[in-house]
Amino acid sequence: MFAMATLWAATVAAETLREVHVVGSSTLYPFVTVAAEAFAGTTEHEAPVVEATGTGGGFKLFCSGIGLSTADIVTASRPMTAEELALCAANGVGEIDRHAIGYGGIVVVEPRKAGAQGRGVMNLTRRHLWLALAKTVPVGGVLAANPHTRWNQIDPTLPDRPIRVYGPPPTSGTRDIFAEVVMEGGCSAFRTVQELSAEDRREICEHFREDGVFVEAGENDDFAVRRMADDDQSMGIVGYNALRRHGNLVVGIPLEGVRPDAYTIASGSYPVSRELSLYVKTAHFASVPSLEAFVAELTSKAAIGEDGYLAEIGLIPVVDTGSGDLNNP
Repeated sequence: MFAMATLWAATVAAETLREVHVVGSSTLYPFVTVAAEAFAGTTEHEAPVVEATGTGGGFKLFCSGIGLSTADIVTASRPMTAEELALCAANGVGEIDRHAIGYGGIVVVEPRKAGAQGRGVMNLTRRHLWLALAKTVPVGGVLAANPHTRWNQIDPTLPDRPIRVYGPPPTSGTRDIFAEVVMEGGCSAFRTVQELSAEDRREICEHFREDGVFVEAGENDDFAVRRMADDDQSMGIVGYNALRRHGNLVVGIPLEGVRPDAYTIASGSYPVSRELSLYVKTAHFASVPSLEAFVAELTSKAAIGEDGYLAEIGLIPVVDTGSGDLNNP
């Protein structure tokens, strides 16, 4: 009996002393890392452990259960789906707080030296991007493997350049939103697609090509930018904050005639704007004492306000951050 009590006490003590564990969005990773460093530097708590697993991968880890071996916070560049919320509930993750912490955009960028060589910045539409990146597109009135290898094959007003686009993997919230807003938006006007069932239409609209034209560059936007910087024929799909961080290397391409910047993204006039948020297990407040304090730091005006230190490195603030229990919206 004494041995069991000692083991239980040791387990509780270990869990109580554990640092905050954050998983999720690669878009939010740089911001949360900076906040974690600020938190450790201004309090007596250890710096939270932050992992860039992608939004989808983060939700899977977050919803795996309650306890020492599971994540306390998941950051997300898209909302949690009904299926993910059901997974959380099935694994005992019942009470979840959600906090909106800013806005972000998904942007298509090209190396600055591409424009410097006299080609100028392209102006793309969702239709252009779907015809460039989808695995299957209309060819001669029927759906077939994507034959396009150069931009001017899609639209003669586009430059005679190879189509080579670096983008995020399937676990990324950036890819989820891009597929839903850009790819589906681009394919919706084609009659051959409209005639399909809803399930088949989504498969055709959102399935990226796999022939090397679209290149999965991993969760890290900075890595994608570095690869593009060495390839002046390429483009990339990244979060807006990557464009802010690497404006000396890449330039944002207008989409539907709207340039990506802080104003167009926050106002919603840019076509691919999104709210960035974090989800917190309230059940972990009791066992991880620094969790509540870190959430307070990460949602404070000092961090995410208009003059906050995260705004200084590219986070677009929200006017009202808001929060709420997902189970009691």
